[in-house]
Amino acid sequence: MWCGGIRLGCCRRPVTTAVATREREREREETMGGGQSKKAEEQSLRLLQCSIDGDLREVKHIIETYLEHQMKGNESGNDNDNDGHISDNGSGGDRVSHVKAFVNTSDPQGNTALHGAVFSGHMDVVRYLIEECHSDIDQQNGLGCSPTWLAAGYDRCEVLQYLLKRHPDPKSALLSTVAANKTGDTPLVAAASKGNVAACQLLKQMASELDVPWGQMVLRRNKGNDNALNVAIAGGHNQDELLDPFLAELSGADLDEPNTKGLSPFLIASERDDVKLAKKLLSKGASWNVQDSNGSSPLSIAAFCGNPHIIKEVLLQKEELRDRQNRNGCTALWLAVRAGRPEVVDALLEGGCDPSISNKDGLSPLDAAKKYKRDAIARLLEDHIASNPTE
Repeated sequence: MWCGGIRLGCCRRPVTTAVATREREREREETMGGGQSKKAEEQSLRLLQCSIDGDLREVKHIIETYLEHQMKGNESGNDNDNDGHISDNGSGGDRVSHVKAFVNTSDPQGNTALHGAVFSGHMDVVRYLIEECHSDIDQQNGLGCSPTWLAAGYDRCEVLQYLLKRHPDPKSALLSTVAANKTGDTPLVAAASKGNVAACQLLKQMASELDVPWGQMVLRRNKGNDNALNVAIAGGHNQDELLDPFLAELSGADLDEPNTKGLSPFLIASERDDVKLAKKLLSKGASWNVQDSNGSSPLSIAAFCGNPHIIKEVLLQKEELRDRQNRNGCTALWLAVRAGRPEVVDALLEGGCDPSISNKDGLSPLDAAKKYKRDAIARLLEDHIASNPTE
């Protein structure tokens, strides 16, 4: 199972064989030689799994065991006390460097123990790894996700607040690509994409405390040209408490700017048949006249997707949308026919859409119905045309 770059179960071992396994590893290293690197790698994977599991006692044990091995024969070998505290005084500096290197070692997917603890929300493990073991608070995994990003994306609010307060440059963590993954998603975009209301509210609160402009965070777009509002809507998260703080910072132009797929929030609402969201966006200044990369209007998109509610309650109110053609010359009615949406075809005809408009290939909606064997829709069109001979 993969979640945010964390591979669950990557290094789990049966508890009943843990001691025997450690003994075999020690014996193999002593008899074969050259096994130190492999053993350290295995210990690092065990550390990651125990961090995911939230087993602080075992986390401390793994680190202490590793440290004892590294410091064997050194006079400083007994500086490690029973509560897992790592000394950084005097010769303990070597100990700190060993521990720091160990806990920041990643698995093949780039995850460290801190990534694992943050992912699962184990605050005690997170605190120990950072405060006692000097885990790198900004280290990114193979997907480019920092611990801060994971905390926001998985709604680990206590951990998120702690990480931002411990961060040497929290403003950077909130705003810049330091805390963005490889797609350019900031922690706010990560939280919004999952519908994590609490995490978004916390990020807004932290922005206020750190004197970071909230509007700047909301406007920040990723490499797909999506901002927090876009990804929230695309994820089907339309709660007022999530969207309203974003909408308060966005003007009509911001709302209408398409992403790299040519979609704006209003087009997504049309695609999802979300009447409430569409009305909210229009009230905030979104334009009726947006179109996707193929030149399809909100009405055309809703028609093709088979969304009668938004068509009847919102989109047919705008007369100029009714017969607008996309780059292929297809109207909303034509696309509804092609997709086999009889309920939508009926709604569009009742709403005044013209059944005589052909696409660039010269096919009318009725021609399309016959070509694509939409027999019920063909009869519907024929009946409508017969009843309205002037069209």
